[in-house]
Amino acid sequence: MAAYRRRKRKPRLEYVPSLAPEVEPALLAGGFEVEGRLPLMTYEGAGADASTPDGIELVEARSDDELRGVATVQWEAYGESGALPQRVVEGLRRTIEAGGVAVLARDGATKEPAGGGLCTGPYAGASELTSIGVRNSFRRRGIAEAMARRLAREMHSRGNDGVFLMAAGEREARIYERAGFTTVSEILHISAA
Repeated sequence: MAAYRRRKRKPRLEYVPSLAPEVEPALLAGGFEVEGRLPLMTYEGAGADASTPDGIELVEARSDDELRGVATVQWEAYGESGALPQRVVEGLRRTIEAGGVAVLARDGATKEPAGGGLCTGPYAGASELTSIGVRNSFRRRGIAEAMARRLAREMHSRGNDGVFLMAAGEREARIYERAGFTTVSEILHISAA
């Protein structure tokens, strides 16, 4: 903990407790507190074949405008404030250059960004599906499910059979189940004050 304190960082871990069951009790005894337990899910390639929601198109984001659309939606969906920094768009570009995929959901008529998400560049066939976000005015139409399915299938088609994600909670886990994901364990988020 001293190394964290010297760097003015909060001691924090995310790990799969079933792989190391004795770690959590030791951390709790050392002053750590559980922040949350998130479902760890893997893509099984199943799930209902659902079409893209009416009036929405999904595109693999490649251009700066498309990447800015993805970043803008994620920025809003995750509660960030202020203007979107260019570094966020550049981060998405680096993800794509590393073999990842970004998907933009947009209104088919107006091209207004509606949703965005990505899969990280693969490592040994594994890729994390992350940062699925949908703007408030487009929610509850199946956009998150459609993006998750599209991203997972794309990474799987590229030979990455280890597409996984951490669902924010049970509601989100149900969305991902419909997109072909199965809960296989949990991720423990634990930190010290």
